[in-house]
Amino acid sequence: MKERNINLDLIRCVAAIFVISVHFCLNSGFYELTCSGMRMLIMCILRTAFITCVPLFLMLTGYLMNKKELTISYYKGIKRTYCIYVLVCICCLLFNVIYEKENMGIKKMILSILDFSADSYAWYIEMYIGLFLIIPFLNMQIVGLNGHLCHIRRTV
Repeated sequence: MKERNINLDLIRCVAAIFVISVHFCLNSGFYELTCSGMRMLIMCILRTAFITCVPLFLMLTGYLMNKKELTISYYKGIKRTYCIYVLVCICCLLFNVIYEKENMGIKKMILSILDFSADSYAWYIEMYIGLFLIIPFLNMQIVGLNGHLCHIRRTV
């Protein structure tokens, strides 16, 4: 069994705290305030740091998936993520229909799951699936680029 890299866990924790902080700024009325004074300057600087949450998760994903290759078994791995996405969407749609009294038929519900509009945060899953699909190709490009750079170093 591989030893756990504590640095990756630290990055995950920081990114998770940053996600919570970005949503706190969004839901606390921070964006309606005028930026004046030292306190607000510090808050604006912190918010700028917090907004790096998604790029931190993306870089972590890239680091952890840098050995993935173009195989059928790799692409079968997306099933779990997509199933969880569908379950969350069903819960959101049921909430909208039952509690928000939104009128939508089964066809509209299915289409909203397929076009990533059933949940307001589905953009993240849509982005992750896109990244998941191209990772083997990115890895092949990096391997090819590394070989090319080694060839350049030898000829110089």
